[in-house]
Amino acid sequence: MKRIAIIILTLTVFFGVNAQQQQRRGKFDVEKFKKERIDFLVKEIGLTDQESKAFIPLCDELLTKKFEINREARRKNRELRQKGANATNVDYEMYNELQVDCKIKEAELDKEYYKKMKTILSAEKIHKYQMAEKQFVKKIVNQSNK
Repeated sequence: MKRIAIIILTLTVFFGVNAQQQQRRGKFDVEKFKKERIDFLVKEIGLTDQESKAFIPLCDELLTKKFEINREARRKNRELRQKGANATNVDYEMYNELQVDCKIKEAELDKEYYKKMKTILSAEKIHKYQMAEKQFVKKIVNQSNK
C-alpha cells in the first residue's frame, strides 16, 4: 500500500512538473497522457476487455481523488517556493503536517480502493498493476528528461 501511495504521489508531482514544462513548450495534453497510461496498464497487467471496463475507471477515480487530496499541499509548496528565504519555520511546519495528513488520507484511499480492486482482479493482477504504475512513472520521467 505504501508503494501505491508513493506511485500516486509521484504521478501527482509529475502532473504538476510536466504541466509546467508543457506550458513553456505548449499545452500539456491530459487526454493523451491518460490514454498512454491506460494502454500501458492494460498491456502490462494483461487485462481482459471485461476487466478493463471495470478496473480502468476505478484506477482513474483513485488517481483523481489522490490528485485532489494533494491539491492544497501543492498550493502550499508553491507559496513556500515564492517566499524563498522569507519562509518561516511555522510555514515549513504547516507544510510538513499537511504532507503527513495527505499521506494518511492517501493510505486510507488505497485501502478502500484495494478492497474494490479485489472484487475485479486477482491478487496477481493487482500486484502487476502496482508494478505497472511504477514502470509507467519511470517511463514518463525518462521521457521528460530527454
